[in-house]
Amino acid sequence: MANQTVANFITLPVELVYRILDHQSNFTIVCSMRNTFSTLDFAYKEIQEVEAQQLAGALRHNTTLTTLYLQHNQIGYVGAQYFGDTLTSLHLWGNVIGDVGAQYLAGGLRYNSTLTTLHLGENQIGYLGAEYLGGTLKHNTTLTSLHLWGNEIGDIGVQYFDNGLRQNKTLITLNLQHNQIRDIGAQHLADALQHNKTLTTLNLLGNQIGDVGGQHLGNALQHNATLTSLNLWGNQIGNVGAQYLTEGLRHNKNQKKIDDNKQIIVVHNDLPTNDWTSLFELLNKDNLYFGVANGRSFYEPCLPSNSFAIGYSSAAIHWLSRKPCNLSNHCSFQFAQGDEFIMYQKQARLDLAQFIEQRSRELQLGGVLILSIVGVDEQGFVGSEKTLDALYKCAQSLLEQQELLDYTIPIYNRSLNECIDLELFDRCSLKLIKSASKKTRAPFYDQYLDGKMTLDDFARTRTQIMRSYTESPLRQALEINGRSKEDVENVLTHFWSMYEQEVKTTPSDHDSAMFCIYLILKKC
Repeated sequence: MANQTVANFITLPVELVYRILDHQSNFTIVCSMRNTFSTLDFAYKEIQEVEAQQLAGALRHNTTLTTLYLQHNQIGYVGAQYFGDTLTSLHLWGNVIGDVGAQYLAGGLRYNSTLTTLHLGENQIGYLGAEYLGGTLKHNTTLTSLHLWGNEIGDIGVQYFDNGLRQNKTLITLNLQHNQIRDIGAQHLADALQHNKTLTTLNLLGNQIGDVGGQHLGNALQHNATLTSLNLWGNQIGNVGAQYLTEGLRHNKNQKKIDDNKQIIVVHNDLPTNDWTSLFELLNKDNLYFGVANGRSFYEPCLPSNSFAIGYSSAAIHWLSRKPCNLSNHCSFQFAQGDEFIMYQKQARLDLAQFIEQRSRELQLGGVLILSIVGVDEQGFVGSEKTLDALYKCAQSLLEQQELLDYTIPIYNRSLNECIDLELFDRCSLKLIKSASKKTRAPFYDQYLDGKMTLDDFARTRTQIMRSYTESPLRQALEINGRSKEDVENVLTHFWSMYEQEVKTTPSDHDSAMFCIYLILKKC
């Protein structure tokens, strides 16, 4: 028999290799290779169940791949079963795997010894899927980060995490934002926190937790010694619930006496006309840090040069340093036209530069500036156009012509592109570390539709929100046009009564949203 030589792919001529690869899809090429990649990104590739099975089979004996991105495909619950016992980081959000897919993954994770991070957001996982995943936490000893945002776990599903977290000894991060969790679910999590000794981050953003749930979580904080981050933004916790949480933090076992050389001072900055009394009352009750107040405009120098390490601005710099002009057709900038809109745009650009320059001078080398900015989406919408239209309609009914012109709110919501000025950042010795944007809806309209809030309560809540930031320019418009103090108060009372009635008449118009832009800058 003649000698035969089997050609290895690596030994083939380059020209032949190119010819072979030209006739293969990227997916086929990857499935044919082993021990080549450490990270694969197949997000948004329309991968379905059969292809998911092929990919999992190709990776089963891979010894180099650690991270796989498969978000926003269509692998479904069938495809989900093939990724339970491989990798260290698996991203499957937006794949509609449902409860059955969660069951498959939970089965693979039960005794998995490699996976540390699992992303399962927006997968239509309900309380049944939560039962499987919660049960897995009792046995799994490697998973440290579990992300389940945007599912349908609810109060029933959360109780299974209560049981799992009591016994789990490795999970550090649990993300349950936007999962329809109410006070009962918060109680289950609070019970778990009193026993769990490893969880440091719990994200409950955008749920429906009220004061009672805040009380349960506050009580848990008094006993928990490990949790360092609890996100409750976008819930329904009022002053009563906030007091319970504050009390819990004050007695939290994780709070250690700060060394004299590591004492923290926090400077609170806001307008001189705002409610400083409430701030001082809170500072007197809170011994976690030293707090002082500064009433200067944040467009001016507020602190000495090189004086702070971390700066945080939340929903503030969309307010302009001055009103560039009165608007002839509305009270809000997004309805402005022609030169009037351009004037607002220019003022916003100048103000952003002024703000960044001042904070850069005050920031220490290596310090970080975190900005949360109320903005507009890619189409230029703020998410509350109809709400603002109702506001202007009321103003047209009550105000004189000049008062109506003067009632122009000095706000400009920037786009993401307008917020990211790399030339400005470079000039101020700042490096953009991260940028992101997110649209969030207020929960009140859904609560009204679900019967958890009456129409009167919904209208009253929406009116209070609008009043909190639009009354000041309205009051100013009345005062500068010579209205007496008594007349001003009468007009304001009538105005907000009319507005509340507008909300009751067309509640769907007041299902408002907010578009937020987030920037993290570091001084280099």
